[in-house]
Amino acid sequence: MDPDGSHIRHIADFEFGRTASRPDSPWFGGDAFNGLAWNRAGDLIAAGRDGKYGGGLEVMAPDGSGRHTLVYDSAIEHPSFSPDGRSIVFYEAGAHLATSGAGSQVVISIDGRSQRNLGDAAPPGDPAWSPDGAVIAITGDHVTLVRADNGKLVRSIAIPPNTAASSPAWSPDGRWISFTATTVGSTPDYTTDVYKVHPDGTGLTRVTDNHDLSGSASWSPDGSRMVFVRPSQAGDGSSTSQLWTMAADGSDQRQLTTLADGAGQPAWG
Repeated sequence: MDPDGSHIRHIADFEFGRTASRPDSPWFGGDAFNGLAWNRAGDLIAAGRDGKYGGGLEVMAPDGSGRHTLVYDSAIEHPSFSPDGRSIVFYEAGAHLATSGAGSQVVISIDGRSQRNLGDAAPPGDPAWSPDGAVIAITGDHVTLVRADNGKLVRSIAIPPNTAASSPAWSPDGRWISFTATTVGSTPDYTTDVYKVHPDGTGLTRVTDNHDLSGSASWSPDGSRMVFVRPSQAGDGSSTSQLWTMAADGSDQRQLTTLADGAGQPAWG
């Protein structure tokens, strides 16, 4: 859709559990898209899939054409393109989320011909490649920065107490890393909010203070605004997650979508 919420276009349906051995046959279901990413040129979208029975990594053009699978049969979370568009980093949670142990951070070439693990210094969590290509930020119980070339630890950044971090995103100028902080607790007691911090660990700032489930922010190309997810009340009193935008400091929050089934995990291209 356009940045003002107009011209919403449907480009792809989720196809349950295509496998390498049966690429045209669905199996079981229970999977879901988990993370979208644009390349810098704006001509490719990467989509992660995860679920109880497996998942994959798919790449397609913005109109849904040329859709193909780079990784089969594994739960893939939060893909992120390298600045030159030649590689994608993602968290591989394993072939079966219900039974797999700790996953790994993986970098794969855009043609799928080569891939490598980032190594033991890269913890489980959502990755995001820095605009200069030098480091990858990974969220979890800290915001962890590792070198993109060899996975060595650069810095571990503290997050707000009693929270867990997810959905990292770099500002286009590389000065900020935004992330979702989820309070430790059980549904329905937990809340989420968007925070941002400088890559050197300074300037931790709470961007939203909505006392709801605001999160999954993505920066506009000029860095002046973010798109994010926030619950919204419908006319019948029900609540669904919808897309909102806000200024980079959290002000001027505006609702973009009113989709009946809700919306989530936006990526601003």
